[in-house]
Amino acid sequence: MKKVIFIFTIFCLFFQNVLAQSTDFRSQMNTIFEDVDLSQVPSGILFDYGLNLVDDSLYNGTVTNDNILSPQVWKSLYTDLWSSQITTTGSMPNVEDINAAIDTHASGEATVIPVLFYEYHRISPLAHIFNVW
Repeated sequence: MKKVIFIFTIFCLFFQNVLAQSTDFRSQMNTIFEDVDLSQVPSGILFDYGLNLVDDSLYNGTVTNDNILSPQVWKSLYTDLWSSQITTTGSMPNVEDINAAIDTHASGEATVIPVLFYEYHRISPLAHIFNVW
């Protein structure tokens, strides 16, 4: 019994440090972008600011065999764009609302074809050379 209590205590002490670390994505991104003048982003969407899980460079408006996507990938792309919002002006509908609308209209024999067309911006890869920040 003493071994079990000892192992449990060590286990708890180990994970105490793990849980004490802040993993809030948005606060970490705010820290990274605190010196960036976000008012220079006219669209209100800075793709570098979001949680980008899907390579959006494939989806440039030209249909190829490499960029045909499933509804799940479309939802992931929308989530990426939604998480990249830096202002509430012209805010995008919540991800849950979009997913619910797609799921509602996809029931039955209907085929839902969701489309994303948003203007967004990126930080130039040359920004560090021109000392933008």
